[in-house]
Amino acid sequence: MHAFDILGDPARRRILELLADGEQTYAVEPAPLSEVGAWLDRFRRLWEQRLDALGTEMRTKPIHQRRDMT
Repeated sequence: MHAFDILGDPARRRILELLADGEQTYAVEPAPLSEVGAWLDRFRRLWEQRLDALGTEMRTKPIHQRRDMT
């Protein structure tokens, strides 16, 4: 099963959450999750830059002065 299939399934995603919290009922093979992390890293910088810019815009300007973001 592909790592993205696991993350797309709510029940399997909950199992991963339990594992992250230290639950010992299940075991997980970490290699496929590393692949997901590597894939996400390609986009993380873009998302962080844009979200940082949005946060700055929202903190520094009143609503009526913000540029149209649509």
